[in-house]
Amino acid sequence: MSKFESPDPGYWCRRGYAVANVDPRGIGHSEGDFIQFGTQDAQDGYDFIEWAAEQPWCNGRIGMAGNSCVAMTQLRIASQCPPHLVCIAPWEATTDMYRESLCEGGIPARSFVRMVMAEAVGPNYIDDTPDNLTLYPYINCTYWKDKDPI
Repeated sequence: MSKFESPDPGYWCRRGYAVANVDPRGIGHSEGDFIQFGTQDAQDGYDFIEWAAEQPWCNGRIGMAGNSCVAMTQLRIASQCPPHLVCIAPWEATTDMYRESLCEGGIPARSFVRMVMAEAVGPNYIDDTPDNLTLYPYINCTYWKDKDPI
């Protein structure tokens, strides 16, 4: 019953937890542009956590768990310090898209991220980080700074 890279609601809901899997802005049928692992993603996550904490099915304590992309998003959301976020459990998370994924050791390596991004579907603009490595080849620019989770 799990959504890709996320906790299994079949396990957790039976133990009294609610599980919510939220698509990022611009993915699936959601509105807006998808800026992969950027500040907007973190701010949207903050807003969702604060909304969920006020729902009648929630005790006001929010945790996040997940692997890979889900884990990477957790780090960015946690950096915003939502008041109702009490824990995160990220595993296998890249923290630096530039140094750890697209340009390891200064050598461009676009193929893995290009393969993953090929599955991103949405109604508007979808951030193409492999191509943007060509447009923004150096880490010291606004584009890559926006993807820093700290």
